[in-house]
Amino acid sequence: MAELIFPDRPIGDPEALGISAVQSGALTLVAKGDCQALVAAVLAGEFDFKGFEAFTLFDNGSVQPHLRYSCDWPEAIEPTVEEVMEIIDESPDRVTHYEFYFRPSVKSE
Repeated sequence: MAELIFPDRPIGDPEALGISAVQSGALTLVAKGDCQALVAAVLAGEFDFKGFEAFTLFDNGSVQPHLRYSCDWPEAIEPTVEEVMEIIDESPDRVTHYEFYFRPSVKSE
């Protein structure tokens, strides 16, 4: 079970699912190339997938958010891996990392 980093925000721990992540301030960022593995692990597990935010992570550690390429889902809808990856794959190359929002499913507790 992934542990929550911030109890008031459903940011699950990607590293608990075997996916590398980078800390940048309060952000837990997953590289664009690792997104499919994370999304597949979350959706295959006992988690509620809430969405993601897109960022550029610069060499100096600063970040630039890209709200246009961020997405969230209502409580009643769970997207497929393909639907999530279609959105991520459509983002421009300048989007390098994502922060994902997921939490253990209420059904699994």
